[in-house]
Amino acid sequence: MLETNDDLLRAAHNVVNMLQDIAGTSSGRLVNISGRQRMLSQRLAKFYTYTVWGFKQSEILNEMERAKNEFRGALDELIAAPENTTELKKN
Repeated sequence: MLETNDDLLRAAHNVVNMLQDIAGTSSGRLVNISGRQRMLSQRLAKFYTYTVWGFKQSEILNEMERAKNEFRGALDELIAAPENTTELKKN
């Protein structure tokens, strides 16, 4: 299960990147990043669940750390995006 869902994730990511390219807008990229955040939060939950179930292999722990770092980096990018308005930042 751990390996199979990564194949599906890669395929879905490729499709989303193509849609982003077709849109050709900076907001399209931000929507893509936002959607990726959702995926990364689910990925973190998956790896956390594996560790609670007793699967604490280095691969799982490393992937959990990688997802956390990707999430943090993308969140910083979303916050710093010039498309953010004062009104958006209030919410």
